[in-house]
Amino acid sequence: MHNGCPSELLLIRSLTNYKSSPWQDHGELQVQNTNDLSGNPVTDIQQFISNYNDSFEFEIIIPDKLNKREKLIYQQTPDILNIFGGKPKKVKEIKISSTMRKDFFSEVGTLGCWDESTNSIILSRKTLKTISDYSGTLIHELIHAKTGHHDVTREFETSLTEVIGDFCRKLVEK
Repeated sequence: MHNGCPSELLLIRSLTNYKSSPWQDHGELQVQNTNDLSGNPVTDIQQFISNYNDSFEFEIIIPDKLNKREKLIYQQTPDILNIFGGKPKKVKEIKISSTMRKDFFSEVGTLGCWDESTNSIILSRKTLKTISDYSGTLIHELIHAKTGHHDVTREFETSLTEVIGDFCRKLVEK
């Protein structure tokens, strides 16, 4: 489990009226068994993350049920994985879902996620509109799976930059 609080979770917490207690020096909340001034339980960061992750709702689509254009893009998965350097060992499956995490802020929903509990990458069916959308989202989630880094962290940004640089090197060396 993540030991800190990614910036996106801080933003979500503030926009969804989650209450928290003061931060400890190492960035974790100390709110277990704490009530707010109204007597309601205060949600600690671990519970918030659990609630946030539980908000994902998937309707997995088997590849045979994709339309012709979607199948053509989905069939490029082995080539994308090869360009990436192979599928990380911990990734058991790459799935397509017609539903994704509920979006708290806008019409734009989540396009993909690395589900560590099932060792699966789950991509929105919407990504199958173009090879760029599909491959970009797949690679983004592959980086999460490979590194364990979370969005909106310097570590994830550094990993993303390294992968982009490696792709460019491969293209230039051809």
